[in-house]
Amino acid sequence: MNQTTSSGAESTQSRSPFNPRGYRPSWRWGAAFLLFAAAFLGLSSGVALTERPDVESAGYLTKAYYSLGLFVVGGLDLGTPTGGPLVGRIMLWGAFFGAPLLMASAVIDALLKAMAPQRWRLRRLRNHIVIVGPENSPPATCVCCANRNPAGKWWWWMRR
Repeated sequence: MNQTTSSGAESTQSRSPFNPRGYRPSWRWGAAFLLFAAAFLGLSSGVALTERPDVESAGYLTKAYYSLGLFVVGGLDLGTPTGGPLVGRIMLWGAFFGAPLLMASAVIDALLKAMAPQRWRLRRLRNHIVIVGPENSPPATCVCCANRNPAGKWWWWMRR
């Protein structure tokens, strides 16, 4: 599964997550890890929550569960941070606001990529052959295209 670059040449590596050498993670992975760590450390430092006061003495898996839940529901069912050290409350408040914003930005980005006009135009192209010139060619270079019509015959056209 190769990708075509802007010059028309195929790259040797794919950006698929199934190909670890060609995949470049987004900045969101680092931000998600930092926000999860801030929420987990804030809960582990002794900060209580108004709707879940027993989270202070809960185990690490429970704290990890509530930290991951911030990305989905944003802490609405947890209440507000109370008690504990100031640094822990600041980290937890930062995660309360940052995790839902990060999730919303990822969803919006995915929607914009899915609805990109260029992707929809390219999706309709089937059974085409596109012949282009070199990358550093002058603007008057011809682009030749071939298409198969519904009768199954090939026809060509050129565009400058």
